[in-house]
Amino acid sequence: MQRWIGRIVLFSTLVMLSACMSSVEWGPNIAVNARATNDRMNDGNDYTGADSQAMLEEARDLKILEEMDKYTQATLTWNRPTTIARVVIRAKELEVFTLEALVDGEWKTLHETKNNLKDSWAYTLPDPVTTTEIRVRIPRKYDTRRVGGAKRRNRVEGGMPSGEKTIYEFEAYGPPIPKEDEQ
Repeated sequence: MQRWIGRIVLFSTLVMLSACMSSVEWGPNIAVNARATNDRMNDGNDYTGADSQAMLEEARDLKILEEMDKYTQATLTWNRPTTIARVVIRAKELEVFTLEALVDGEWKTLHETKNNLKDSWAYTLPDPVTTTEIRVRIPRKYDTRRVGGAKRRNRVEGGMPSGEKTIYEFEAYGPPIPKEDEQ
C-alpha cells in the first residue's frame, strides 16, 4: 500500500513540475515575408513543394563554377536584415545538407547535417543570427550511410541526375517570444 502511495505522490509531483515548466513559444514564421528560390517553399502549405536549384553567383571564377557543379540550393531572402533563431525544413529524403547565412557579405555555416532520416528537420541556433539571406546547400553527390564501416555507395542525391531535392517548406523564426511573467 505504501508503495502505491509513494508512486502516486511521485507521479503527481512530476505532473505538477511538467505543468510549471514553460515551453518555448516561437513567433510567426518570418519566411513567408521573404523571397524564396520558389514561392512554394515558403507558402505555409506542407503539400506544395519546389525543387532546389543550381547555385547562381554573381562572380564567375573557377572556384565558384566548381561549387555550382557540386551543389544545389534553396534560399530565403529578405529586403532588410532579419534576426533568425530557428529554422525548420520539411523535405523527403533530404539526408545531407548545410544551412548557411549571408553575414557581412560572406556565407557562414550555421549547421551541417548528415544522415538525416526525418521528413521534418528543425534546428535552433545557439546564437540568433542577423542576415538578409539564408540557404540550404545540398550536395549533388554524397557518400551514403556506412553500414559496418563500409561505404555503401556514392550516389547522386535523391537518385536524380541533377541532384535537385523537393523542399515542401523552408521556415525561419525570430527569437522566442517572452512570456508575460518573464517581461
